[in-house]
Amino acid sequence: LIGVVAHAADGGAALIAIDGQPPRPYRVGAELDGGLVLQSVQRRSVRLAPSAQGAGQPIELSLPEPPATPS
Repeated sequence: LIGVVAHAADGGAALIAIDGQPPRPYRVGAELDGGLVLQSVQRRSVRLAPSAQGAGQPIELSLPEPPATPS
């Protein structure tokens, strides 16, 4: 997971790199390589689900926490 754009109207989009390939943008509902669908986008994470019912467990990807700012 490289980045997210959470947007209430359309669910948002995520920038995801798969298997060492350059990152690509995906909108909620889009199918990724490997039979996964971008199910939802949150502020710092996304949820991927198998495109076929009962084909596996959902996966959550999170962005790393930003570095702490010095006081």
